[in-house]
Amino acid sequence: VHERISKVIKWNNLNADNLKELEDIEEKLYLISDIRYSYNKKILNEFEEFSSIKGEYISPLYFLPQRQILASNSRTLKKANIAFIGDLKFKRGAHIFLEMLTMIEKNKYNEVLIFENNRIMTNFDNNLLELKQFAMIRSIGINLRKITKESQEKEIFETKPLMFLPDQDDSFDLFALEAFLSGCPLVLAENLGLTNFIKNEIKLQNPLIIYKDNIYKSLQHIKKILLNYHQHVEALRKELNELEI
Repeated sequence: VHERISKVIKWNNLNADNLKELEDIEEKLYLISDIRYSYNKKILNEFEEFSSIKGEYISPLYFLPQRQILASNSRTLKKANIAFIGDLKFKRGAHIFLEMLTMIEKNKYNEVLIFENNRIMTNFDNNLLELKQFAMIRSIGINLRKITKESQEKEIFETKPLMFLPDQDDSFDLFALEAFLSGCPLVLAENLGLTNFIKNEIKLQNPLIIYKDNIYKSLQHIKKILLNYHQHVEALRKELNELEI
């Protein structure tokens, strides 16, 4: 159980003529399945709202390679790279990411990266065009990157970019979790299953949070981290190395 496709359709204003039918199919598929599991407790709870049948929770760490805090190459960069993780569906919040960047002085970071770590679906080509136009109008240079090889992931993790995951609806991005456990600082939306996992199961005290109703609340914190980025990366590395997970 990853997410409800009916909610994706709602968020992206796609043709919703058969939305009720789709919701019914989702519920029936959940009910007739022999095994139901998820690494996202929030999504499991959502499906269990219409059923007394409990799904099984499996730790997301089970799906990741053996954790290794990679030696940081971030000191070779004069400033931090800033990156967005996720596909370009509206609900993933790429527009929130770019809006946040308009409030951060360009001399505080090096490069803006968008890691499109799944497929750019044909239905969302317009989203990509709008994203580029949004960035161009605001004079934000963006570097779109696809991740297709494990070696590319390692290269990304070694440079320790500040990664944004401002999803507007519940999501659990395994790539973001792997990046975080490799020592990349994360900026998370407060409503994500990943945010809950970091706070309640990994038990880190201060993960960054973007409030979806007011992105300004985390702005000063982000600027402070960018100002002392290398120290923050090393502090995170030390804290992660002390974890028993």
